[in-house]
Parts: sequence; structure tokens; C-alpha cells
Amino acid sequence: MKIWLSLRLGLLNKSLTLDAVQEGMVLTAYVKSIEDHGYILQFGLSSFSGFLPRRNKDGCEMKVNAGQLLQGVVRNIDNTRRVVHMNSDPDIVSKCVTKDIKGISIDLLVPGMMVNARVQSTLENGIMLSFLTYFTGTVDIFHLENVCPSTAWKEEYNQHKKMNARILFIDPSTRAVGLTMNPHLVHNKAPPSRFDVSDKEIKKLEKKFKEGNHVRVRIVGFRHLEGQAMGIMKVVNGTLFFVIVPIYLLYCFS
Repeated sequence: MKIWLSLRLGLLNKSLTLDAVQEGMVLTAYVKSIEDHGYILQFGLSSFSGFLPRRNKDGCEMKVNAGQLLQGVVRNIDNTRRVVHMNSDPDIVSKCVTKDIKGISIDLLVPGMMVNARVQSTLENGIMLSFLTYFTGTVDIFHLENVCPSTAWKEEYNQHKKMNARILFIDPSTRAVGLTMNPHLVHNKAPPSRFDVSDKEIKKLEKKFKEGNHVRVRIVGFRHLEGQAMGIMKVVNGTLFFVIVPIYLLYCFS
């Protein structure tokens, strides 16, 4: 199976119109040109353009390159000149929640949007959320707030519980929407690369586990969207290690 991806904003924003743009909305644009006081932005559409000031409110200069893709929050809209004024401060972008826009269609939903959601029901392997009045979507068990949920995870998600979630994908054929509540995705912050590998202190880890060695791993779960399998590895002294394995390696050694 091949999945074709595109960064063309004309495809990403094909259903977007100036009338649908609201203050506080997060949009993706590219820098068309660099001017004296800021940057001219394009959204892949000829009907309107954008502008990003060279300096933010704190006086710090924003340095971006022509052709660069960036995300920004809509500050205000000049309907006469058909220009959308943006703010690309990462902290502001990460905290922006998409507002409930009257008459919004599924064509305007974009992966990465953060929404206010409410638990509609619990499923066998996740939960069903309702958001933006008209829509429902599912959260896979590995995209809950706790990345490694307990066996009693359903008790944490009572019906009508409110929370923030980000849209992961929209299936155009089934119109199904997938969301995530993983903290690092909701807050747009990468998880730390360092983590505990066992419940005991292991010194000189690189000597105990050399690159290229074959080890036995018991697979306990899958993360299909990330292409990862989660497993447990037991060493000679009985210590258990939690490991993450790319799924394609399972087929290489099976």
C-alpha cells in the first residue's frame, strides 16, 4: 500500500473561503515575499492573502525565509483588501482552539485543529467524541490522555466529560474523523527523548544492549498510526524492559 502526501496549500485549503476565516483560527500559509515591515503570505488560494508583521508584540523580530511554510493564528481580517493578518507565535498557536462556526462543513476541518470536545460514548478500543456541534470522531486507545492506559481506562471517560483534542485525520471516503488527546500532540510539544527503560538503574546501557543484537520481545500492543509495536523484554536477571519497535521490523524477523 502506498500513501501519497502533499504540502500543496491549494489542496489543503481548497474549501477555504474568506467568509469562513474567523479570528483565532489557525491556518497554514507560505511566505510569498519579504517586505520592509513584514511578510506577504499565501494560502494556496487566489481569493485572499495574508500578512505577518516582522516584529511581534514583544518587539522580537520574526525571521522566516521566502517559500517557508508556517502556521499562524488569525489576528484580524481586512475584508476590503482581502488580507488576513496573522500571528505565528508558537505558544499562541499551540493554545488556540477552533471556535464553533455556524454552518461549518467537514471540508473545512484540517488535521492539527484543536477543538473543545465532549465524550459521547466509550468504545471497545477508544472513545467517541462530539465536537463543533455537528461532528463526531473517535480517539484510539493509544491516543488517550494517558499514552499507556490502565485496564480501567474506561472509568476515566464518563459521558459528557469535556476535554481538548486535536484532529489527526479526516477520511474523505467515509468522512470519519480521528482525534488525539496525547498531551505532547495537544500541546504541540515533542515528548522528551530520554526515558526510563526499567524499574532499576542500569549503568552503561550501551554495553548491555549493543546495536544489531537480536533479542526476544513479547509484543503487548500496537500503535498503527505511528507504525510502532510496544513490547516487553526480559533479561537474564529478571528485569523487565518496556520497548518500542517499528512495525516493519516485526515482518523482517518473523
